[in-house]
Amino acid sequence: MNYYKKTLNTNSNHAEAAYQIIAIKDYHGQSPTVLLKEYQDYLEKFPNISNQRKQLIANRINQLEEK
Repeated sequence: MNYYKKTLNTNSNHAEAAYQIIAIKDYHGQSPTVLLKEYQDYLEKFPNISNQRKQLIANRINQLEEK
């Protein structure tokens, strides 16, 4: 996680580092409400990510909304 945070400190537009930080928080059980906001903010900030990643995040958002 520290590596990704350092990367974002250097380049705040690094989509992969931003995603990995959210994914790690998700894996460690961060609050669904917080994760939902972070995933939505990520999609807004990085609209040019791959369709595969967009679909993965959309699916996760749907799961979080059901909780």
